Amino acid sequence: MLIKKRLKEISIAVIGDYFLDQFLYIDMNKTSESLYVNGPAYYVNGIKKSAGAAGTIAKNLANLGVGHIYAVGFVGNDGNGIELRNAMIELGIDCSGLITTDIRITPTYTIILHQNGSSQHEICEYDYLNNKVTPLELQKQISDVINKLSYENNLDAIIALDQLDTEDCGVITALVSETLSYIANEKLVYFDSRKHVGRIKNAIIKCNYREFIGSALYDNSIAFKESCKKASKKTGQILIVTKDEDGAFIASDGDLLHIPAKKIKQPIDSRGAGDAFTSGFITAFCCEIPLYIAGLIGATTASMCVTQIGTTGCMLFDDVVDNFERWYIHDNLGHFPEIAHR
Repeated sequence: MLIKKRLKEISIAVIGDYFLDQFLYIDMNKTSESLYVNGPAYYVNGIKKSAGAAGTIAKNLANLGVGHIYAVGFVGNDGNGIELRNAMIELGIDCSGLITTDIRITPTYTIILHQNGSSQHEICEYDYLNNKVTPLELQKQISDVINKLSYENNLDAIIALDQLDTEDCGVITALVSETLSYIANEKLVYFDSRKHVGRIKNAIIKCNYREFIGSALYDNSIAFKESCKKASKKTGQILIVTKDEDGAFIASDGDLLHIPAKKIKQPIDSRGAGDAFTSGFITAFCCEIPLYIAGLIGATTASMCVTQIGTTGCMLFDDVVDNFERWYIHDNLGHFPEIAHR
């Protein structure tokens, strides 16, 4: 049973690439001629900043009511790093494992949105990233933090997020993956990666459809669903593949569960949807909720995220439960689980 009080007892470490998300809202109807370039100057209605990438997951877990959240990774010794750290501390996230370093910058997504009254849409995005291999000294520091945190705290789960396409330029390097693979023999580790699916051994693997078919785990000689089951059997672990409007597929012990996608009205903004699924799923799974129901709660959390345009969303526990219960009853998704709001 998923109980609000139980969540306060849960401890989850989120290890990975911590970004600062910056959303700039501009009014295209308010422009003037720039004094310095041959073109218009746009009026900025507002700026919002929040934790991104691994920070989005940590933020989601805090909003869902998870009691103990540990951030592990690095930020640069810069203004964006200060803002990112402060944003997470305000949510009660333990940032003692978030290393501040002079040899890396704080990765930052800057998203420009056109705002017209209550409607808005994304125009473009600027990415400020580390594009060189993470120094070995920093990799070892991160591994040391992970080992210490794992053995000194009674963690219910470790979520590892590999946000970058480039090899070893972020937190989840080959060395850190080896550390997490060893820990995964004893603790629940959940791994989400864009380009390095399956790099951490003994862990639950989560990826989207495009990431899965581009990975070494995918067998293109057989049907997609059969390939999911084969990959799960090969790794000996749960495999989760999200597939947009087709929902998600969870392979485990030779079986394949289909998690339907919740029907939602347009417009939608898919930014942060995968992280929202991860947050909802792991929160439920740590409460020993059955795999299928945990998948539905993940899907519910993701569906709430995509309806919040121009942000990675704020999904609170009571709202997730309310949306889940209405969906579950309306679509007759099976035996109704007991969930308590207290």
